[in-house]
Amino acid sequence: MAGSRIAVARRALLDTGFVIALVNAADPDHERCVAVWRGLHAQLLSVEGVLVECAHMLRKTKGGAAAAAHLVEEAGTRLVPLSELGSDRVLELMAKYRDVPMDLVDALLVAVAEKHAVREVLTLDRRGFDTYRANGRERFHVFP
Repeated sequence: MAGSRIAVARRALLDTGFVIALVNAADPDHERCVAVWRGLHAQLLSVEGVLVECAHMLRKTKGGAAAAAHLVEEAGTRLVPLSELGSDRVLELMAKYRDVPMDLVDALLVAVAEKHAVREVLTLDRRGFDTYRANGRERFHVFP
């Protein structure tokens, strides 16, 4: 008899640059991100820091911060709190990748990836996420 398969929902991390490109039609990466977004069927995970960065970077775009928050919420994105990740691991990641450099939000996202076995990331930060490794060895699949 063939073995049983249990379906695991596809999951992906949601990073700041991707959200900004989605909500800002003038962004040079807008169309690429929209194309990925339209075909995406995944549970999204992120951190509150992504929304903070979006609000800061979209502060001169009328309604930009609200659009970013709405998009993240409407997509059913699970915002994983620091208390679930542990600050020790986040600080360890930032020290390890200080030459990239890795900021706090990226460290939080990598910690989320490790804790929840996520290897896909929606980001425009190729330099970072092509370099970072989950659990020290597992590569990320970067979209777009």
